[in-house]
Amino acid sequence: HAIKAQMGVDAVGLETSREELEHEIVGEQDLSNELEEKNKSLGKVLQRVLARQDCDDDEVWDARECLRQSHMELGNEYLWSKRDFPKALESFQQAKRLVKDQQESHDRVVLTSNDDTPESHVIGRNLLFLLAQATLNGGICHVERGLVDKKVIPKGIASSAIKEFHLVQSITADLRQQALADEQASRIHSSHWNECLEDSLRADQLESLSQRWMGVCLWKASRETDAIKTLQKASSFFKMNGAPRSELIPSILEVAAECIFACCALSDLVCSGMEELPRNSLSKGDNYNTVVERALRRYAEIVSRFERFPPGDVTGESFQAFRETNCIKTSEAILNHIVQIKGWWAKKKSQPTSLTEKDASNKVKSSLPRFDVFSSGLTSANNPHPTAHITLSNGRRQKQGRGVSQLDSNPATAFSSFLGETESEQPLQFRKWGDQLLPKSGTATDDSVPQLAYPSIAPPIPDDLRALILS
Repeated sequence: HAIKAQMGVDAVGLETSREELEHEIVGEQDLSNELEEKNKSLGKVLQRVLARQDCDDDEVWDARECLRQSHMELGNEYLWSKRDFPKALESFQQAKRLVKDQQESHDRVVLTSNDDTPESHVIGRNLLFLLAQATLNGGICHVERGLVDKKVIPKGIASSAIKEFHLVQSITADLRQQALADEQASRIHSSHWNECLEDSLRADQLESLSQRWMGVCLWKASRETDAIKTLQKASSFFKMNGAPRSELIPSILEVAAECIFACCALSDLVCSGMEELPRNSLSKGDNYNTVVERALRRYAEIVSRFERFPPGDVTGESFQAFRETNCIKTSEAILNHIVQIKGWWAKKKSQPTSLTEKDASNKVKSSLPRFDVFSSGLTSANNPHPTAHITLSNGRRQKQGRGVSQLDSNPATAFSSFLGETESEQPLQFRKWGDQLLPKSGTATDDSVPQLAYPSIAPPIPDDLRALILS
């Protein structure tokens, strides 16, 4: 501890952090083990209730519902904490089976007892909502599994996820249709009427969430156009005209949150795509910029609807708490962000297409004669633009995959054939350079490399090259 303190290390803080991390890891393991044990116990309870001769429908209903809730809780733990996707998917599938069993039981009771009442309709709509929830979590599980260590979701996993999301949208459409039919049959402002409106909002919230995840999946599967349309649809479910009823405010805020998150997901994905666009795709970037602006303006529009209510109003106070919980920006900040993105894209478009200008006057150093290679020199007049590629294959390039090019064994003739100097077969005489300019020992030949004594320095630059560089 003394040594760590001298080095400026908070040893006590490090030990405390390590212990907290260990407690968190142990706590997560304990939670998953506890949920697994809970699932097993509830499964046994359901089996015992079903095995009775005089089976009580209410007991079976309660046992199934408790087990369904446990499966959903365990599935979320596997999905978000443990990242064990097969187990998470299995838990969500078990929850779906239990909901379907509940639907069969409910339909049987309604048919046998002729219980076609508003209360039974509420139970039926709630079962649809629970079925959509479990199906949606299964689709999210596919997306998260496909994105592990990958930037692109594999095609098979993307298809499985999209299939689940389409099923969610079909279920929410049934839920919305039933809620609308029951709303028309109910007395205005009655409790059943409010429940129908709330179920319609829950259907909108779930469908917006499924559309958002499907849009992310489509984008990560390289289907950008479909992804943009899907995410735009995900942000379109929020509708509010005038002051809402106080009992509906929480559900309305849930729908608003999903639409805002869809706008944010769309703008983030498209901005990332704009950053990766090559220089020859500026028109695509302009289209992307329009998509981002439209998404953020939709975000600002949703926020501005709530900003109209005064602070003392119930809706205004609810929205303020909602804004703080979900880190929602003000409409003014969102509009300023649009201006910043436009400026960033304009700056990106104004950057030169290459680092080298086409003006020959800016290429002095790259156009200097190469006296170290060519015997007669190569002046700027003979070659005003430097060669971009050097090919040592008799001046011809082989197509990729059509065989290996045979390189000329003589470097002098190889460079000559590249420059079109094939008439003369006289080898070029290269100037001495580098170590060849150093003094040789008495027994050394002209081409031998001298034995250098440490320390040694590079030879001076020849006068003619020094004059060209400094001119």
